[in-house]
Amino acid sequence: MRAEIRNRILATMGSFPGLAFTGSYELLGEYQAHGLRVMRIRFEAIPGYLTHGVLVLPADLKPKEKRPAVVCIHGTDHELAHKNVITPDNKPNRAYGIELAQRGCVTVAVDQFGFGEGNAPHKPAEVERWFYSKFPDWSLDGARLWIQQCALDVAAKFEGVDAARFGCIGNSLGGRTVVYLAAFDERIKAAVASTGVSPNLTNVFRNRAAPNSPSSRLNAEIARSGIPSFDYQELLALIAPRAVLMIEPWNDAIGCNPLIEANFRCFEKARFVFELCGASPKLGLLCHGDGHDTTSIVRQYAYLWLSEHLK
Repeated sequence: MRAEIRNRILATMGSFPGLAFTGSYELLGEYQAHGLRVMRIRFEAIPGYLTHGVLVLPADLKPKEKRPAVVCIHGTDHELAHKNVITPDNKPNRAYGIELAQRGCVTVAVDQFGFGEGNAPHKPAEVERWFYSKFPDWSLDGARLWIQQCALDVAAKFEGVDAARFGCIGNSLGGRTVVYLAAFDERIKAAVASTGVSPNLTNVFRNRAAPNSPSSRLNAEIARSGIPSFDYQELLALIAPRAVLMIEPWNDAIGCNPLIEANFRCFEKARFVFELCGASPKLGLLCHGDGHDTTSIVRQYAYLWLSEHLK
């Protein structure tokens, strides 16, 4: 059943073009911020496109010591991209990359495909058109998953990282990417997806309106049959028995997921798989009324969740 679900979802992401990545990266410089060491990096996961990001190191990291590493994935912020999660002065409710490093983790944050410095000098829509002209059988969903997997490869090369203890956290589009990454890469041992579970059944028209859809094959199947090829309980099921926390608002004012009842149904269905795997404590749902964000009290719970499951 797991293989069937996995293959069915992967089919909606198009054909992976057989890219290879060695984990090599370029160090662009270092600086100190918020008492932490920040290493600026870039790498080429997709030919012709450079991905920029950072590794953030705890202040007390000792030579030859290894710490858990958490990939922090930004949302729909074309201007800041990965900086969205490392600038507490500007984005205090999204600064996972700083706050988790202050708690002792190594953190990794890279631009999602189509965001940030790798686009320069082009606009995001131009980059998306370039992508589909070069990889017509692939998808933006597939490319974004691939880049985060390459970020794991980069982090694994760093001597301060315990590659057996990878986690991930993200909000909005970042939360969605977290669900995909945890579902398809078993190196992720614990995941926190904030406003990331957006059931296809109740959000079928959102992505179809985009000129360069994250998944054109999924859109085509919905248009043909009226039925989504998969839904999020199946992505959650692929994560079992590893840990995943859903953080979902019941009042998402910007309309990314207006029907919280659909999220409850995904959780309810996924929980049976976690029970079957003997992993009931590893599936969690935190529902709040703070809208499309992660306020301080919510973030503290998320960080405790990651700490507990990355021991």
